[in-house]
Amino acid sequence: MSNKNINVKISPQFTEADTRENINSGDNIKTVFGKIRKWFSDLKPVAFTGSYTDLTNKDMTGYTKPASTSAIATTDTINQAFGKLEKGLDDVNTTIGDINTVLEEVL
Repeated sequence: MSNKNINVKISPQFTEADTRENINSGDNIKTVFGKIRKWFSDLKPVAFTGSYTDLTNKDMTGYTKPASTSAIATTDTINQAFGKLEKGLDDVNTTIGDINTVLEEVL
């Protein structure tokens, strides 16, 4: 075997795929690069930076806590679900506070 360095430049021309798909054995190089390009172009900046400031739709204002605790339903909006979750956590904190008060009186 020869120890010669082989320097080959390949500049494939490709088009970004229309949808995200996994690459498959047997795909030609143009198709593979088109699929890879689609995955990268669909990523948002936070995928590369990991920074909270690069997240979109991060503001969770606009939700209200319901008056009573209820289960989160599959039909709830994200704001409704967060409101129910916060109400549930408030109830847990109240219960823990009540338990601490009883323990202080007993001990």
